[in-house]
Amino acid sequence: MVTLTLRVDRTANDVRLVFHHGDVDVGDLGPALAAVAAGTYVQVDCEYVAGLGLRAQKILAVTAYSQPSPRTSIRALVEKREYERALAALAAVGEDEVRGDATLLIARASARIGAGDLEGSTTDLRLLLAAPGVTSLDVRDVFEQFSRRFAESATVPLANDLLTWLEVRKPVRATAYLSGLPAKLWPLDLLLTGLEEAVAALEPDKEKVREFLDAARSSAPQDARVLSLWSLAASKGLTAGRGTEPPNG
Repeated sequence: MVTLTLRVDRTANDVRLVFHHGDVDVGDLGPALAAVAAGTYVQVDCEYVAGLGLRAQKILAVTAYSQPSPRTSIRALVEKREYERALAALAAVGEDEVRGDATLLIARASARIGAGDLEGSTTDLRLLLAAPGVTSLDVRDVFEQFSRRFAESATVPLANDLLTWLEVRKPVRATAYLSGLPAKLWPLDLLLTGLEEAVAALEPDKEKVREFLDAARSSAPQDARVLSLWSLAASKGLTAGRGTEPPNG
């Protein structure tokens, strides 16, 4: 159950409960709303009904105040992992308002990730990269949720988009953020640079070299640069195998 402040609207033969730009199902509250003037706001307990969305259950109060932002209630639903309810509330808000509000867009991306909606959350992450007022921390948090929820094959293209976005806005932060990502999510050119630097270090970190090398072999197993660096790392005793052998051979 979620409590929302809804606007009462009327047509010639009907009464509506409006949540920003979308409707909430009136349910059995039609008679109770008959005496409420159009334009008045009411606080209503609503429940999520599968296949329908939000349905009004009980009027808690009638108020003349304006409708508050849905941000707080929707974010609370996401934080409580009530993803379907959050998505129903976001649908009631309306697509234009969600796209125009970074907080709501972040909430929807998080809810879609939590609900396992790969296509929808991918779309929302890319919308975030084009939205005004979005910070690198906002995007990072949503991307990390995405990378934990979905497979590497879905995450790598978004990682590339994210790093391009960061490099345009804050190159220093892009480099710092890259160091916090698993090597398997790095773009190949940067991955090879990292591998080369790790192998050439005065005191090489074997675990780091192997992480970079495994990621590079997985990404481009026949790339001559990968084979060359693999051979160099093996010659220094940093990894097993020879760079001229087939990967995983």
